[in-house]
Amino acid sequence: MRASEVPGEMRDLRDTLDRSARIALQQSPETPVAGDRPAPHRGSGTPIVSNADEAVIDALLALARSMDLRDAAGRGHADRVAILAGRIARQLDCHAQQVAEVELAARLHALDLVGTKELDAIHTLRPAAILVRQHRAAMNPAEALIGSQIVSVADAYDTLLSGTTGKRRGRAAALTALQAGVGSRYRAEVVAALAAVVAARADRGHHRRRSDAPAVESGAA
Repeated sequence: MRASEVPGEMRDLRDTLDRSARIALQQSPETPVAGDRPAPHRGSGTPIVSNADEAVIDALLALARSMDLRDAAGRGHADRVAILAGRIARQLDCHAQQVAEVELAARLHALDLVGTKELDAIHTLRPAAILVRQHRAAMNPAEALIGSQIVSVADAYDTLLSGTTGKRRGRAAALTALQAGVGSRYRAEVVAALAAVVAARADRGHHRRRSDAPAVESGAA
């Protein structure tokens, strides 16, 4: 579901951003623009954020989840896209901070963040906001950041599998559809990384089923 379909929620988003960005600017020291230096990290690779930043991120995530819940066919879509996007990013050897930014952008990808410049005042959220904007703008894949391409590929794949915008497709058919968009909509290396992730998980599932076969044949549950 696109954010333009829920104008009331988007007004809530603008109001929340207005309030939270002001708090962030009042409580946080001046921070460098994205790219000057990496944000500090906890051991897990998740960027350390201030309480004010966390309030904004939590508000955005809550709005994204509420949008998910409005559409039964797409319920859980944002979480699935985030998980898949993280796997694709790791397949592409993205570093921990990039993976965290991609996963956050994937969870927020349905929000219309175009024009929400308040996010630029929050340095820990700015990279994810840029990825969301590029994803929603359907930028030329050759010009888009790799993170936005990862979000776009993960979003398209899950949409095809879940059938939220049409007939549900199987894994092979969904991959074929994405491969047909290489060059015009998607980068080849990102689609190839998705294919590798899907193949690896299918292979693990196959081995798991084979290992369960003797137990099943002997009557074990």
